Amino acid sequence: MVEIGSPVPATSVTFRLAALINQSVLWVPVDWNAPRTAGTAQSPWVTCTFSGAALSSALGAVASTCLVPATAMRIHRTRGMNLDTNLARHHHDVVTTPDGDHSLPPLFLKYSKDNPAQQPIKWKAGTFWKAALSGHSALLVALENEAAENKGSIRRSFIHERAAGDPVELFLAAMAWGFGGKAPQWPALKKMLTPPYPEDGIAEIVAQTRGQGALAGWDALWRRPRRVPGLGMSFGTKLVYFAGYRADIARPRPLILDQYVQKSLVELRRAMPEIGITMPNPGKTVRRAHYMEYLALAEQWSSDPTWQGRGSPEAVEYALFDHGKRIKFRSNNR
Repeated sequence: MVEIGSPVPATSVTFRLAALINQSVLWVPVDWNAPRTAGTAQSPWVTCTFSGAALSSALGAVASTCLVPATAMRIHRTRGMNLDTNLARHHHDVVTTPDGDHSLPPLFLKYSKDNPAQQPIKWKAGTFWKAALSGHSALLVALENEAAENKGSIRRSFIHERAAGDPVELFLAAMAWGFGGKAPQWPALKKMLTPPYPEDGIAEIVAQTRGQGALAGWDALWRRPRRVPGLGMSFGTKLVYFAGYRADIARPRPLILDQYVQKSLVELRRAMPEIGITMPNPGKTVRRAHYMEYLALAEQWSSDPTWQGRGSPEAVEYALFDHGKRIKFRSNNR
């Protein structure tokens, strides 16, 4: 097991882990966003040896040697390489993409980064939402005005504009958008949207996402004792997404992971096994590693040249969501 010491003093490059052999790590800088000077490494391959907590200083030495600042670190696993998952518990999070072909699947080509903005959600302040927003009259008025000005709908941009504001109001706005004006049917969801709200738990999710990024937000969703009762993956990732997508945080950016996105990822797992997706079937537990994998793929697919600059991680999420609505899922235990 490789243990992580203090945080890497770094800020923005992606490294590729090409091999892990005993205690030697071969790092390949993928993005060279700082010039190299005389006396520094001229080869893109940099080897360092470490043990235990020394990994932190080793990574710092690599960044220093190559004059490449590094915060967001992505690891591409080579087939057969056994990389301890504890690496992903680092303060800056090492994000893994699955083994395999990461070229853009054809289903994305009919979508673009403009599509999420064109996804207004029908909303009306019925009895349930007036009660849910009873202590937030200004937000209620803002939602009603947004709907009145946009043919009875709420735009994603309306929620994004509140990302830096009060966490509880961001939570309520995101839930209004997510439920689309309908009253929740499940008792746990009704209770979740009945005042008073667990302000500390909501604030923790938002603060972790804003401060540490998508995976910290995911972790905060499930962390006791502040876990928000009733807030699961589908609606929890909506809050994480709106809290962090436009914030100045390390990549990968947070995205929504609901049943429709999950169905599309499972379909891709079956139809294109060469991608290496590991997302489990609907009804099975989705873990942190699955969310990490999805976010890493979204970042990679969004910059694929096949998309001709029309992609974004948000567009990947929207495409998976839109496609997933048309999938009639069959488990067949795969």
